[in-house]
Amino acid sequence: MMRTEEAVKIFGTQKALAEAIGVSHSAVYKWGELVPASRLQSVRMAMRERAEQMEAEAVKLRAASKEI
Repeated sequence: MMRTEEAVKIFGTQKALAEAIGVSHSAVYKWGELVPASRLQSVRMAMRERAEQMEAEAVKLRAASKEI
């Protein structure tokens, strides 16, 4: 069980979440309070990918700050 609000917060917007899992913005809007069970795996995979992107960005920023 995952709250839709939590998933959206990670991606910033409903549109970004929708794009990450390959559905329409209106589909995400219709979810209500909880991510539907049929979409949980897709959302979790997209969240994992987003976390990896964020970590890579953090590594680049740390490296850049050491150069200053």
